[in-house]
Amino acid sequence: MVAGTGVTVSITGPASAALVSGAANAGSGGAVLAGAISLDTIDVQGAGNPNSTMSLPPAYAGGQVARGGQLGMLGNRDMMDTPFHQTNYTRKLIENQQARSIAEVLSNDPSVAKIYDTGGGFGKEQWAIRGVGANAHNVSFGGLFGITQSLDSATAVETIERVEVLKGASTLLNGLPPTQGAHLGTVNLVPKRAGDEPLIAFTPNYAMNSQFGGHLDAGQRFGDNKEFGVRFNGVYRSGDTPIDYNSRETRVAALGLDYRGETVRLSADFGYQYLNTRGNRAPVTVALDAPVPMPPHTTHNWVQPWEYHKVESKYATTRGEWDITENVTAYAAFGRGKSGVRVAEYYPTLVDAVGTMAASSAYQYIYFRHATTAETGLRGHVETGPVKHAVALAAGWGRENYGDNDGDDWNGSAVLPATNLYNPVYFPQPNFPRLGDPASAPISSRTENLGFTLADTMSALDERIQLMLGIRHQRVKRRSFSSGSQYDDGALSPAAALIVKPWQNVSLYANYMEALEAGQIAPTNAVNVGEVFPPFKTTQSEVGAKVDFGHIAATLAAFTATRPTYGRDPDTLIFGEVGKTRYQGIEFTTFGQATDSIRFVGGFTFLDPRLIETPDGTNIGNRIVGTPRYRATLSLDWDTPFIEGLTLGGMAQWQSFSFLDNANMQKVDGWYRFDLNASYTIRQPGWKPIIVRASLRNVLDRSYWASSYWQLGLSEPRTFLLSTTFQF
Repeated sequence: MVAGTGVTVSITGPASAALVSGAANAGSGGAVLAGAISLDTIDVQGAGNPNSTMSLPPAYAGGQVARGGQLGMLGNRDMMDTPFHQTNYTRKLIENQQARSIAEVLSNDPSVAKIYDTGGGFGKEQWAIRGVGANAHNVSFGGLFGITQSLDSATAVETIERVEVLKGASTLLNGLPPTQGAHLGTVNLVPKRAGDEPLIAFTPNYAMNSQFGGHLDAGQRFGDNKEFGVRFNGVYRSGDTPIDYNSRETRVAALGLDYRGETVRLSADFGYQYLNTRGNRAPVTVALDAPVPMPPHTTHNWVQPWEYHKVESKYATTRGEWDITENVTAYAAFGRGKSGVRVAEYYPTLVDAVGTMAASSAYQYIYFRHATTAETGLRGHVETGPVKHAVALAAGWGRENYGDNDGDDWNGSAVLPATNLYNPVYFPQPNFPRLGDPASAPISSRTENLGFTLADTMSALDERIQLMLGIRHQRVKRRSFSSGSQYDDGALSPAAALIVKPWQNVSLYANYMEALEAGQIAPTNAVNVGEVFPPFKTTQSEVGAKVDFGHIAATLAAFTATRPTYGRDPDTLIFGEVGKTRYQGIEFTTFGQATDSIRFVGGFTFLDPRLIETPDGTNIGNRIVGTPRYRATLSLDWDTPFIEGLTLGGMAQWQSFSFLDNANMQKVDGWYRFDLNASYTIRQPGWKPIIVRASLRNVLDRSYWASSYWQLGLSEPRTFLLSTTFQF
């Protein structure tokens, strides 16, 4: 494969090899052929055990998206053998776009719409997949939920190797997060591991207006066969953003350890993150009878300069795999994540067309989330005549404790006068009492999940036909210490999926999947107060097609999902199921390498989520809040022919209008934006490459409401970022 290129192959481990460029050979005295191609060093990992999830599927052509990813308890699957719509973004894309959070990576996905975005000056990030919001709890770290606590803060991506996005209901595959909710998509974060070649890289960086910092990435393997690996990542950034009175400080430290033996593989991850956002530009709340305001300038900040959002998170996870036989692998994993939050905020409500924001209360409070997650299972392959079986058996458990100081004497509050969105009045900070440690707050609630899953993927005709059948039993316990209510119930969740390959490079698939939610408890103002309802389901059906042209791949999917809603009937005052919402749409994604020098990732989504049943019969047929009908994205990278080592790139996003209310009277205009990226690789004989990267976000500095899920989030200002990576 490499004959005549000046590249040599070096075997670096039992299942890996390194491709060494001609320039590197020349530096060590090796001969270089005339016209040889100079390449970066590339680690090529072998496929290894098909039952393992502790090795990465290879990247697709262009390197920005991987060929496959982890499907929960089913393990790693190639995209052509995956009967779901999944996109797996790689470290290359993250670095080239200088992404700083998960939400910024997910901007590449047309099926994902932001709810909160730290680029808009807020301290949290959340998103919606296929129209269902609050998916930040549906983030797993190395397959374990509840570890990163990304609902409370933005998770830095410098410690992450890949961001895997699975669209659709997936209770069978992933179970329920410790704090569960309806979801039509999950995100899995793959932590970094040490490569076969030693690495020490330092990246100082700058972002407007005065954000300075740096990222240290170091890794090495030890042992005769490089069995033991150590990877450390440390990040520090601090300074003012382009938003008025807004500043952000980020501290990150993460250590990844792993061991890869002949039949045993082990890993452990330890991490710490601190994020402090000052002048926390919170979303705008709009009264139901008020018009949607015109967005102010991107740098404008209507909140009080003393508002803040401080989050401190810690996590520890461990995972192990043991190949019992050649065809059977046992695995187990355990993780714990803790986060403590301190907040001072002021949420006035806009009440008229001229931007008046009514008098409102300012609060200072603390809360914590402590989550513990564990899973274990078996994966095996067996043949029965002409049929092959990939059998998976799994058990998963998770618990989350949540606590806050709501109602406590030291929970400060104060009423501030009215202000204006466009001409805000800045008030002195109220005389709040000093806050204690968030961990000292009393426990408010506890949620516990326990699930057991069995699945069998049967294949025939050289895997041209694959049928997956599975079922999960999920039990949910919930206790509210403040109200005294308790809940303990379970449900079965079946699933089925089919793949047919009429040609080797074409996969047609269909699936039926479910997403579970904990049942509701009738509140005190209902006639049936205290009645406990069993877990309820969001049911989904999906069909799709995937095509792999070798250098370009594409997926087209159509889905429909129905979710019940619970509430109090306005006539009978009985609490129960009072309505239904339906989510349906068509998704198209494509990625790869158009030419030797042009790489791309993009797609288009048509989404039509509607209210199909409501308690009083009003708003039936209306669109669900905050869901654009259309969304499209396209990211391009071009290796220029006129300057060797110079790559130019950019990303475009567009989405159509949405609504802020269920009556569909408050219309929020659609928007578009452009980002630019550039990188220049400096190569000198005897030195490792130096990479300079520059990005310009929101090039046109367009002001728009980037999100509209009950509140309005303003767009990110035009922001310049610069970094240089030095390797030693």
